[in-house]
Formats: sequence, structure tokens, C-alpha cells
Amino acid sequence: MLNKIEEILGYKFSNIQLLDLALTHKSFDKAKNNERLEFLGDAVLNLIISEHLSNIYPDETEGSLTRMRSLIVKGESLTSVFLNLGIKEFIKLSKGTSNIEHDKKLSIYEDCMESLIAAIYLDSDYKTTRDYVVNIFDTELKSIDKNAPNKDSKSLLQEFMQKKEMDLPEYQSQENGIGAFQSIINLNKKRFVGYGSSKKEAEQDVAKKTLSYLSNNDE
Repeated sequence: MLNKIEEILGYKFSNIQLLDLALTHKSFDKAKNNERLEFLGDAVLNLIISEHLSNIYPDETEGSLTRMRSLIVKGESLTSVFLNLGIKEFIKLSKGTSNIEHDKKLSIYEDCMESLIAAIYLDSDYKTTRDYVVNIFDTELKSIDKNAPNKDSKSLLQEFMQKKEMDLPEYQSQENGIGAFQSIINLNKKRFVGYGSSKKEAEQDVAKKTLSYLSNNDE
């Protein structure tokens, strides 16, 4: 089965167990799953996209590059790219998780995309991973509108707080159930809570609520 996945992906693993781990959801194995790979993959993806955008848009400002990157690494984009790979049926899920509605599996696909990127990175090197990521994200990279307004609440909140010389927010995110996430920001003795079908969506929600409060109470 793993060899078939390699053929579909167009990448041959030296350590094929990394591929197996990247597609193992925590509902299938609570001890050995793709959560740590997801963490690493998120960082690797952000670095690759940041570098790529910096190279092809040398005259753009930091704010503009940040907006473009947010459009590419958002959950919907990761899910779309992963589904286009055509390997969703190979994800290892518990029987119960396998039977949940498609919409509640979107965060699982998003996480698997990040895990797969990390698996390739650990199996090869940065250049190989970068070339692979740029290739599979080709449509997203070519269709990006550099003049699109920034709808990324996390970026807007960060910019607002930096301008006000405030400490940047810390997101306390957790899964409350299959396909349900919660994220919390504690700020000046106030607690803001956001919800979503993925961790990223919940963090965007709580960032939006926090930004709304700060903007309305800005002196």
C-alpha cells in the first residue's frame, strides 16, 4: 500500500515509515501518530512559502508578503492541495472517525498535508522538500492576488499589537471533539474564545474577536 502511495505522490521515501506515520491519525493510534510531524510541517511550509514569495516579489513590503503567505497556508488551501494528491483513502483513522461527515474531516486533511511535508523534509533535505512543495502548490501560488485585502485575522491582530507595542498573543488551542476545535487568548485579565472545524479556523476566530475588542476600546 505504501509503495502505491509513493507512486501517486511522485516521491520515493528512503524511510517509508515516515510516510506511514504522516498518514496516521491520533484516533487510530494515540501513541504513534502524525501530530509531531504536523507541528514540524507547519513550520517548514511557512518557511518555504515565505522564501518563494520573497524571491518572486522582491519589491513587495513585509505586510504584503505576509498577506500573500496567509492566503496560501490557510486551512482551505492545505485541504484542497491534499485532496488533489488523491491519497485521502489511505489515511489511517479509527472506525468511528472514518464514519464522520466529510466536512468534519477537513481539519484531518489539512493536518495530513503538513505532516506529509514534514515527512519528506525529514526523509530528504530542504531543497528537495521546497521543490516538491512549490510544485504541488503551483496553482495556489500562480493564482494569488498580491493586491487582495488581508482577511487573515491573526496577521491583523499581530500588526495591531505590534503597533501598540503590546506583547503578542498566545493561542491556547485544543480539540474538543472530532472536527471541533477551541482556541483561547488571555489578555489583560480578559478571556477570548474562538471556535472552528480546525485549529487554524479556531485561532482565526479568536483573533477576530480579540481584535474587535481592542479596536473598539483603543484610546
